[in-house]
Amino acid sequence: MMDLLKKTEEEIIKMRNDLELAMTAKDLLFIREYFKKMKKKRNPTETEIRVLDTYWSDHCRHTTFETIIDDIKVENEVYRDLFNKAINEYVESRKYVYEEREAKRPMTLMDLATVFGKEQRKNGSLPDLEVSDEINACSIYIDVPVERINEDGKAEITEEKWILQFKNETHNHPTEIEPFGGAATCIGGAIRDPLSGRTFIYQAVRISGAGDPTERIEDTIKGKLPQKVITKTAAHGFSSYGNQIGLATTHVNEIYDEGYKAKRMELGLVVGAAPAENIIREKPEAGDIVVLFRVEEQEETELVELLVHLKNILQNHQKNQVLKFKKEMQLLKEKFKDYLEIKMLRH
Repeated sequence: MMDLLKKTEEEIIKMRNDLELAMTAKDLLFIREYFKKMKKKRNPTETEIRVLDTYWSDHCRHTTFETIIDDIKVENEVYRDLFNKAINEYVESRKYVYEEREAKRPMTLMDLATVFGKEQRKNGSLPDLEVSDEINACSIYIDVPVERINEDGKAEITEEKWILQFKNETHNHPTEIEPFGGAATCIGGAIRDPLSGRTFIYQAVRISGAGDPTERIEDTIKGKLPQKVITKTAAHGFSSYGNQIGLATTHVNEIYDEGYKAKRMELGLVVGAAPAENIIREKPEAGDIVVLFRVEEQEETELVELLVHLKNILQNHQKNQVLKFKKEMQLLKEKFKDYLEIKMLRH
């Protein structure tokens, strides 16, 4: 336990340096005030400090995009009128989207990037958009023609409502300094969001930019890895993550240009989908039960039987019937005890 609450500003600066934190001393002062004002005043643990340090990083929170824009001036240049027109449209969009709240919403790069989507949603231009608090991927409803065999053994095509999700991720700087991990977590970050949105990830796209990978090692920019090392290692990293979940990358395009010698480009994109009826969106509440499963590798028929049983339990479960639910899960565990492990935790 670190005694943050009693530290002076000078001691907090030293603590930041000793812990090699990415956050600023002002961030630590903010944390100190938060823990001082808690009902049960206490010091934060080192784990809490490091979690905040990670979560508040520019990589996770895009804090640079949240920088408040006080004023915008376009210098006298060829595209001045075009830029001014775009800025005026942005200002009008803010007035329409936020209405009386507009004065309290600061202008930021993030707001500039997202206000158009909010405007489209508000004016009814996005009727197929799935709105959810939990999704960090673009999620829309689509009608999918599905062929199934009926009771007479004949093929029937019916339309089903599905949810289509797609997400892209850029890892330019991470890939430049650590090519394998940077490129792997580029496609991994894109996979994470639609996968956590309960869709099956069908395919991926990779677009990257590099300098000349055949240039001599001695021509490498000081402080940077050789282009050959970045290019080859990043390709291994990207394919490694995708291959581990069986993801097919159906389009790959690596652009070679001297402009990418100063800054690498690494972009990954994925598309996922699932029947809408299979995806349940609910908000967690106090008292909810979190169920953890661990299943040993088994034949497909046995896993299908397990999933059918589990689906029936979940579909028939009623809120506030905790004892009945626990009993059903215990019976499920006993039935498939050779390869199923279940743990239940209170939320």
